[in-house]
Amino acid sequence: MRYLSYALGLAAMVAFAYLTSYYPEMLSTFFIAYMGIVLLATLLITGKSASRLVKDLEYVSAGKKVFSARKDTVNKLKLLDSENLAKELKGQSLLALLYIVPLIVFFAVVFLPGAREGIINVFKGLFGSFVDDEHLLSFMSYLAFYFLFFLFSLCTTLLSRITYRTVGGMLVVPQTYLVTDRGIILDDRTPLKFPLKNALLRLDERRKFVEITVKNPAQGTGTVRYRLYTRQPQGLYSLLSKMLTEERR
Repeated sequence: MRYLSYALGLAAMVAFAYLTSYYPEMLSTFFIAYMGIVLLATLLITGKSASRLVKDLEYVSAGKKVFSARKDTVNKLKLLDSENLAKELKGQSLLALLYIVPLIVFFAVVFLPGAREGIINVFKGLFGSFVDDEHLLSFMSYLAFYFLFFLFSLCTTLLSRITYRTVGGMLVVPQTYLVTDRGIILDDRTPLKFPLKNALLRLDERRKFVEITVKNPAQGTGTVRYRLYTRQPQGLYSLLSKMLTEERR
């Protein structure tokens, strides 16, 4: 799915550059059609994900309850660990900005005609020495303009993923969770079905939590760390250890 989105982004980039240069009167129509297609595809993907999520929630909820944590208990333990947790979440918030900075920069340049034209003129100056056709020169300049932002966005995304990988993945701290013999439900909305394939467990008795690291392609980071605060970290760790696949025990 990730590579498909890259391919579609490149195709759209070429189409926008071509229309801007040769058929500017069609640009708004194409943009509306493009946004409609993206919205429709997003709705279809979201609908399938939501349907699967509901089924998993029902499946896990129907299992036998073996462990749970209430919101007030989790919050008290988080408060005791607030200094360390705040540092971890602060760094993660800064990483999240890397995903939206390219959009902010792009829209800022697009809606500031002077800045946009300045960049376009730089590319026209670079290509003008070997391109005589005005439309072709415009096409190449706009294509370079769009590609510059595509490359910038790609680099910030890759940097964010690499950084997340070095810290073990995105950290998620649910306020409540329920463990049944079929899986875990986090905050009454996120199910993790047993067995936890390719999952890793981490126990920190001093800070009172068990951390589950799982691969999640739906997340941009690829790996997610679910931190479960509990007054019985050793008991929860022993319980979840039995749910790992044989090759990871």
